[in-house]
Amino acid sequence: MTLQLAVSIEQMKLAGMTPADRAAVLTSWTDGAADIIASHGDDVLYRGPHKGDTAKVFTVLARAITALSYTPGGLTFAGQHFCADHTICRAADTTGN
Repeated sequence: MTLQLAVSIEQMKLAGMTPADRAAVLTSWTDGAADIIASHGDDVLYRGPHKGDTAKVFTVLARAITALSYTPGGLTFAGQHFCADHTICRAADTTGN
């Protein structure tokens, strides 16, 4: 539930932006996200060794999911589906993209 809420909040922050502005923000969000999640993803499940570690990795994960939620079809992660526009998401499903 916390991840759904975090992604929803991040989506609201991006909703009023132009596609170009959104792309710039999403690029900066995802820069290095894969390395952080791969190296420290366990901090989300098990408390990180230093204060703030868990929050940092959780924030990066939520922002990466938000970035991917704007792609056609969205994404499914941990059994939850995330998409910014479900109409586009359903259209992608029917076209096989």
